[in-house]
Amino acid sequence: MSHHHDHSDHHHHGHHDHDHTDHEHGHHHHHDAPGVMSFAEKTEKILVHWQKHNTDHAKTYGEWAEKAREHGMEEVAGLIREVEEMTLAINARFEAALKKIGH
Repeated sequence: MSHHHDHSDHHHHGHHDHDHTDHEHGHHHHHDAPGVMSFAEKTEKILVHWQKHNTDHAKTYGEWAEKAREHGMEEVAGLIREVEEMTLAINARFEAALKKIGH
């Protein structure tokens, strides 16, 4: 069972890498001259990047919490739901950091 979970997690991670590439490509225009990017710009870019991936992860966690509930795994569903909420709370911190930078 543990092995199966690792395998499925690994499969999701592969999809995650694909999103990662798309996201970076999408932001390529944001830094036409990477050498001139200030530290604040680099920080803003990484915060936006982390925030996007956290949003993607939170969505997946919510879907899996629902699946766990449908399979009668109430406690597991509750724990996954908590992880989803924690992930969204992390995003709120990223948002606050972006506001400090002036995003």
